[in-house]
Amino acid sequence: MANFTTSDEVLHFAIDLEEQMIQAYSEFSKLDNCSPVFGMLQEFIEEEKTHLQRIHNILGSGQFSLSQGNIVQLSKDDFVIRKDCNSLNSCVDILTAIMDNEKMAFKFYSEISGLCEDRLLKLLFDSLSVDESKHKLKFELVLDELNSK
Repeated sequence: MANFTTSDEVLHFAIDLEEQMIQAYSEFSKLDNCSPVFGMLQEFIEEEKTHLQRIHNILGSGQFSLSQGNIVQLSKDDFVIRKDCNSLNSCVDILTAIMDNEKMAFKFYSEISGLCEDRLLKLLFDSLSVDESKHKLKFELVLDELNSK
């Protein structure tokens, strides 16, 4: 189990997380069987880019700091993005992978928020987790529609 060791490492992981999600959604959007959600993927790519910028801003400010005891509570192994689209054969499989990613990002940001002592940073990570949960819900609604046909 690989735990984080510094606050900056947590932020760099968040940056990598957002970059991986952008890359995965870009790859998913190129697949023919993903055409029903192409527009939504493009919209969420832009939102993930906004998240990325927000995290870069936090990192650049130097104001993010978690206590060492809180940092080691977070394990990198708990937050892995599913980005391999070659093995996904249907839009349903792709939506399931996307929802897994959004759920994991929600969990990551929620856990960071819970460890933040700074009220503004807590609110920012709460906001990121809410965005990720909204993404998951929107994809769930699309999946429900596809499954009802």
